[in-house]
Amino acid sequence: MLFRSGLPFERWVKGLADLAEREREPGRFLALALEDLCALPWVSGVLWQVHGTSGEIGRRSRFEAEYSFQDLTLKFHTNWSLSPALLLHLKLLTQMIGHFYHAKQREEAQRRNAYTQAIHETGARLTHDVKNLLQSLHSLCSAVESSGAGEADALQALVRRQLPQITQRLSTTLEKLRA
Repeated sequence: MLFRSGLPFERWVKGLADLAEREREPGRFLALALEDLCALPWVSGVLWQVHGTSGEIGRRSRFEAEYSFQDLTLKFHTNWSLSPALLLHLKLLTQMIGHFYHAKQREEAQRRNAYTQAIHETGARLTHDVKNLLQSLHSLCSAVESSGAGEADALQALVRRQLPQITQRLSTTLEKLRA
């Protein structure tokens, strides 16, 4: 458990930071953080809403406090009426959870962008390789079309040199495509 009765606020924060380091997925981080938040002796449940999705952990009570941070809204249900100090703690915890949650979202977006960028760059390199191969084949075909009967030996030597190289380059490009 992240939060335990009697632990100082600093330890709660450290536990939240440790969870943020371990968990990569934003939704899972939020669920685990709120689950641990419900372990506080004065919290009976938490309702959350973010990006049009919502959830509930624990149980509802007649005492509640609601805080928002950017697009994250947390409604805390407590076992008793809270003092101003505990309400401030809940506000700070909401802000910390929100900061970590949004950082997780940015990290996930960066991972997706890096993956998309890698696919794009790989596709561009493969397209370039295929264009070069087509250009080589086009040059070879032009040499065949423009050659005369007296150049048959030279043409045959050119084809013998070029076709294995083109075949090798095409095989290499195909291996890159498979990878």
